[in-house]
Amino acid sequence: MSTPLISVVMPVHNAAPFVGEAIRSVLAQTVGDFELILIDDASTDDSATVIAEFRDPRIRCRRSDVSLNAAGARNIALAGPAENSSLSSTQMIWPGLIV
Repeated sequence: MSTPLISVVMPVHNAAPFVGEAIRSVLAQTVGDFELILIDDASTDDSATVIAEFRDPRIRCRRSDVSLNAAGARNIALAGPAENSSLSSTQMIWPGLIV
């Protein structure tokens, strides 16, 4: 598997009500050469269960057992591709935003 052109990094902390829609908004992008890296930042809700429902090979999830805060979670996720984008687990993006 080649390195994706774009990494979208999404820190997740207790965002079960929102994270599914945020993931779907990334998957709806018109560009396909991306990876979505989710960092579960020591969530204590059902965030991990919601994330596990997605079976797209472009999605990678890492879990931290200690809270890193959003900045710390982004730092461990960012590496490699030519472009990076960050998205909160409570946000959505419109199709066509990643080009």
